[in-house]
Amino acid sequence: MKAMIFAAGLGTRLKPMTDTMPKALVPVGGRPLLQILLEKLARHGCTEAVINVHHFADMIEEWCASNDMGVSICFSDERAELLETGGGIRHAMPMLSGGRFLIHNVDILSNADLARFYAEGEGKAATLLVSERKTQRYLLFDETMRLVGWINEATGQVKSPYPDLQPDKCRRYAFSGIHQIDPVLMQIMAEELVRRFSSHNINKVITIESSGIAPAIMVGAILNVPVLFAKKTKPSTMQNMLVSEVYSFTKGRSYTVCVSAEYLTKEDNVLFIDDFLANGNAAKGILDLVNQAGATLKGMGFLVEKGFQEGGKHLRSMGVHVESLAIIDSLDDCKIKIIMESD
Repeated sequence: MKAMIFAAGLGTRLKPMTDTMPKALVPVGGRPLLQILLEKLARHGCTEAVINVHHFADMIEEWCASNDMGVSICFSDERAELLETGGGIRHAMPMLSGGRFLIHNVDILSNADLARFYAEGEGKAATLLVSERKTQRYLLFDETMRLVGWINEATGQVKSPYPDLQPDKCRRYAFSGIHQIDPVLMQIMAEELVRRFSSHNINKVITIESSGIAPAIMVGAILNVPVLFAKKTKPSTMQNMLVSEVYSFTKGRSYTVCVSAEYLTKEDNVLFIDDFLANGNAAKGILDLVNQAGATLKGMGFLVEKGFQEGGKHLRSMGVHVESLAIIDSLDDCKIKIIMESD
């Protein structure tokens, strides 16, 4: 088993302890959180771990050098910039190649059988460890335990690729901060997208948080180019932003997408990657950002396109090179009808 440990965060919820140490080294019962996790990983068959570091990175590296936990450790250095979840995985991918890997937040304590959980992920692109506990935000699953959406019970906000989703009929579970990814399927899809845009001289991949991050990471890794993702909220730390307004049919409101002008410039030949194409408003927002930067949009690639909605048609009519790996003709009666290439 190979694992990635998320330990780069600022640990704001553990202040004031994290004013002088990384959250990974906060002691619980006389042992640092990182030690507790590494010992557990070793007991459950983990032999290699990648730890991302940013906040008090030197302290984590020094502690690992002085404490042998029986796991081979390497570090994904994020000292220059905290890369968050998607960016952290993308940055660490060269050290995570070779198949499935576990992802574990360093500040999660559980009695989960990680070896059993890891075995459950065999043959699956991604597997999440969830639990029945009280929270405001739940993942939504169908009767087969396939992830179909997300809900914030406090606000009523629902996110799902299925427009007719009925949250009241879904199973609700809380995310544990432990999951696993098998990059093989995502790599196959990314390789096909790269093949379709192979003649476009792309030097930057862009996506929009958050579900587009995984395919964008793989495309960027194959092309060996930077991956930039647009934020849906304006970070207080970001200066000189490029901003566009996008209307969300799912949320029934407009929101702002933004990127730093420092990372999207007129020298960039950009490929936009996302998981779903529906009405195309998010894609149009990205196109606006690219135009503001004076960059060149080389194309847009999607894993799945909802052919019964207008997004693909509108983008193609604007002259955008759009490629979708699968096009859904309908979702009637909870059945997926795919348009085959021969159609």
